[in-house]
Amino acid sequence: MLLLIQWASKLPGQWETSVVVLLFMAPWGLVVLRRPNDAFQSLVLNWPLLALPFFALLSVVWSDYPAWTFRAAAQFIVTTVIGIWAGYCIKPREAMSALLSALTLLAVLSVLTGTVDRDRFTGEYTLIGLFGSKNYFGLCVSLLLLTAAVVALDKAQPRRFRMLGLAAACLSPPSSFTPDR
Repeated sequence: MLLLIQWASKLPGQWETSVVVLLFMAPWGLVVLRRPNDAFQSLVLNWPLLALPFFALLSVVWSDYPAWTFRAAAQFIVTTVIGIWAGYCIKPREAMSALLSALTLLAVLSVLTGTVDRDRFTGEYTLIGLFGSKNYFGLCVSLLLLTAAVVALDKAQPRRFRMLGLAAACLSPPSSFTPDR
């Protein structure tokens, strides 16, 4: 999803961004349809987490830019709700396996594209991958290293994910290394 959001942010039209947002929300719709009682119960039990997003929505009343404030508050509410569902409806091991798979795919595709950018201060070339930013690529690889280590060391994970975690843990540090002067 990170890749889709980054890709959509570079597109000129508005409809592409809407498609990406719908693609982000579609799997969570399936989670809610599969376990509607759990999804509703998770929101009721975690209502304090929704206080700040709804306060942000209330701030539309006194905002100088109410349309923009409403849009940002709606995004904040949706993100918080999805975060609650992710924490309540998805098993932690499944979430870690999915995160490992997604980050590995992003890192591999980023390295395969070989997209680099020249640092205007040092003159060095750094790998930016699919993100278009060395910082976002570095974040992806850092999260990959941590997730890979956790999955590789978890004996309850299926063997294929443990092997993927081991491979990703071994390969992620060099892909994020940018030599200094």
